[in-house]
Amino acid sequence: MKKILIYMVLALVVVGCKNNKIDRPPKPDNLLSEEKMVEVIYDMTIMSAAKGLNRRIIENRGVNPESFVYDKHSIDSVQFALSNQYYAYDIDLYEDIYMRVKTKLEADKVKFKAELDKKATDADSVSRTNQIRRDSIIQAKSQELKLDLD
Repeated sequence: MKKILIYMVLALVVVGCKNNKIDRPPKPDNLLSEEKMVEVIYDMTIMSAAKGLNRRIIENRGVNPESFVYDKHSIDSVQFALSNQYYAYDIDLYEDIYMRVKTKLEADKVKFKAELDKKATDADSVSRTNQIRRDSIIQAKSQELKLDLD
């Protein structure tokens, strides 16, 4: 009985795995270029992050992140989906597209971090200047009081 069950399972595995080849999707007529795909995926990533951080602001302004990205690039969801499906078939090319998106995001991260550091440095300088000014005012008043007491 166990042997029959084992043979049946093996037969199902062999038959189930036979001709399991996935055909390449046809090239869409309006295929987005690789660079355009990088731009669209980059913008979708930025909008997704913005939605995660500022959901209420985005909802209050009536912005749909996906529609915003599609409108910005003058494409529609079907064109993006078909292009995405076409590029996803070639995993190396798809990985390259996502690596370029990642590179752009990391470059932005470095740029924004530098801006934040500069703002923090500027704010710290202003704070120190105000502190020095206050200290000098306090010193001047204390010297004035000393002079009045003498």
